[in-house]
Amino acid sequence: MSIAPLGISHIRLTVTDIDRSRAFYDAVFGLPVYAEVPADADDATKQKLAFLFGGVLYRVGG
Repeated sequence: MSIAPLGISHIRLTVTDIDRSRAFYDAVFGLPVYAEVPADADDATKQKLAFLFGGVLYRVGG
């Protein structure tokens, strides 16, 4: 069962294990990914997406 959040602009959580946390939130919310640093990203892409700190942004709503 997934949860569909409504009315949240953004939330940032600091975690110690990004992969484990990602798996948890993927399973709980089931939201599509909006942005993340690709595993094979070049240095320019990594710099452009540095604000993600290795995490992920999910698309919420329409």
